[in-house]
Amino acid sequence: KRVMKTSVEVKPQQWLKIALRTSSGQHVPTEVLLKTENEKCDMVELEVLSMDSKTPQGAVVLETDGEGGAVLSIPETDEISGDSRFIVTGLIPEKFHVHAQTGGGDFEIARLEGELNVESDGGRISIDKISEGPCNLSS
Repeated sequence: KRVMKTSVEVKPQQWLKIALRTSSGQHVPTEVLLKTENEKCDMVELEVLSMDSKTPQGAVVLETDGEGGAVLSIPETDEISGDSRFIVTGLIPEKFHVHAQTGGGDFEIARLEGELNVESDGGRISIDKISEGPCNLSS
């Protein structure tokens, strides 16, 4: 198992996009557990746990999207096994938007004031209070 802690500065009402894919485009199973905060609202802080010891260090990258949001992805140059699995936990601004494709992994979030789009491919989706935008869920 490998753990990566990462953070990026963001602006309120922007997007966090999570879609971990292999170089062939296959979604990697990713469990996502997010908490929100409403004090500073200027950072996305994530911890990524790889359940596969063969996953190279730095295989998952959190980057700014250039518009004040953040993208969690696997760079196309890294080869990730189809047997890989990740657990992503983190803290995001409460006034934010989230788009996640979990490849069969579970998704959980409480208190979000923004748009939520989750495609879990059979994974469990658990949400508490979502407001200020559309909520599109597909399992």
